[in-house]
Amino acid sequence: MESPCTQCISKGLTCGNKILASEWQPRTTVLIDSQTSVSAIRNTLPITRPPQRPGHQILSVFEDTHVRSIRERNFLFKFTLLQFPRTDGHHLWENLFRRFGPLLSSKSVRYGCILYSLYKHQYDFRSQALYDHDHLLYLKHFYKSTREAITAKRYEEVVYACFAVCMYWIRLKRHFEEVVGHAGGFKLAVENLMQTSPPIGEELFFLECMWEKVIWIMGEQWLFKTNPAPRVLDEMQKLADVLWLSGYRDQPRWVQESFVVIQLKFQFLRFTITLHRSCTAGEVDEVKDLLVQKFYKHWRANAETLRDQASLTPSRDRTHLRTLAANLWSEFLELLLKCGVAGNGADSSGIYRTTLDLVSSIHSLVILLPSGDAFVEMPFEGWHAVEIAVDCLALIGLVLRERYPMEQKCLCLKSTVADLG
Repeated sequence: MESPCTQCISKGLTCGNKILASEWQPRTTVLIDSQTSVSAIRNTLPITRPPQRPGHQILSVFEDTHVRSIRERNFLFKFTLLQFPRTDGHHLWENLFRRFGPLLSSKSVRYGCILYSLYKHQYDFRSQALYDHDHLLYLKHFYKSTREAITAKRYEEVVYACFAVCMYWIRLKRHFEEVVGHAGGFKLAVENLMQTSPPIGEELFFLECMWEKVIWIMGEQWLFKTNPAPRVLDEMQKLADVLWLSGYRDQPRWVQESFVVIQLKFQFLRFTITLHRSCTAGEVDEVKDLLVQKFYKHWRANAETLRDQASLTPSRDRTHLRTLAANLWSEFLELLLKCGVAGNGADSSGIYRTTLDLVSSIHSLVILLPSGDAFVEMPFEGWHAVEIAVDCLALIGLVLRERYPMEQKCLCLKSTVADLG
């Protein structure tokens, strides 16, 4: 112990005190420098290993990439137009990950979302053969896991999974019957979910939005762009309505405002179906193309469809202006039906009531319009409302001209003014 060690001799150093190996206590000894207190070390939280994930939640690199793209790129569950009035900073897609976690613990939901992500990234594949292989593989996984979810009565999984794969089939332009089957599965799963463990709060509206998106895009593909066969009209007639999971009166204002838009879009689909049933092909195309283009202009999300902000003046309350425009659109379509443009024929009493509603809505819009230079600064939602109001007035004028002699027109207008007070 007194002799210097070979290491010190070779380096020409003075060898210090020796410590026997038996004196070391590595499991109980804590080395503390001169600037670290014992209390600080005692308060340090231990580093723990994360719990091991269940086997069904372990994702491959490929799967993790596509699930992350759903979460970060914000497609499939985006709903830009319907969240326009929302000002709380949250998004509807958060309900998906709130229910199933960041990795989508449900296999059927995960595989459905991966399939849609495959469609969005199909041009990133090195070859079509590689894309086809992954498509068929995950389609097989989807159907297997969805059958298991149905058997186990996990209806919440079936709802989200059916929505994802239904959108996938629509984007791939699959046969109408296939898409209808998945849409029917979505609706049936929602009905079963409401009977067993109904969602609460915002998720109810989220399901309503998913249903609207599926049926609206089906309408775009099989009603607006083609002359649909009778079987297509029959099936779309059954599907073209809101789910009515709630009246949404107890929901935030933005939900109630957006539900008005959902109802309007379904009304437009039903009007288009009625138009096809009651008019010749040439007549349908002319009227339909004009109305569809105008409807897209007012109710399709684009780069300018940003969320509304709190406004200081009613004339710049974009959400309120959009609601007025939606009401005008609804009454405009109703008047077209009542005066016989579409449907089985004119309804005189219905024409009067709808005309009265239209004039009242136009009056509500006019009193909001600014004057002077502020009129130029009105948001485009206000201009859309003004545009459909002008169309409504033109239609009212045509109806009065065709259906009533001059004396009756005067009486009708007097009665309308009296009713408005």
